[in-house]
Amino acid sequence: MPSYFIGIDGGGSKTRLICIDRDGNTVAEAKVAGTYYRQDGVDAVIERLRQGMDELYHAAGIKGIAAEEVIVGFGMPGYGENKKSDDAAVKAIQRAVHPLRII
Repeated sequence: MPSYFIGIDGGGSKTRLICIDRDGNTVAEAKVAGTYYRQDGVDAVIERLRQGMDELYHAAGIKGIAAEEVIVGFGMPGYGENKKSDDAAVKAIQRAVHPLRII
């Protein structure tokens, strides 16, 4: 069982992140700028998600943890509007940030 679960609520103007431990306790929260790739581009989304994840890990005191120990779900704004470009954006974000589950 993973040690941490991270939920990301993406939006056009802001994005909220939360880290919960396996016991259901909130261990950290963060907020970054919007993550709507059609508005700001995939590179900006990647940078913002990395920033948010770094802030979460720092606030939670998480260092050197294996990717398998963290499950990340990302409510990606606009997902489903254009399957082809959405899938390409998802793959780029997954490679650059974390094996995200896009919901």
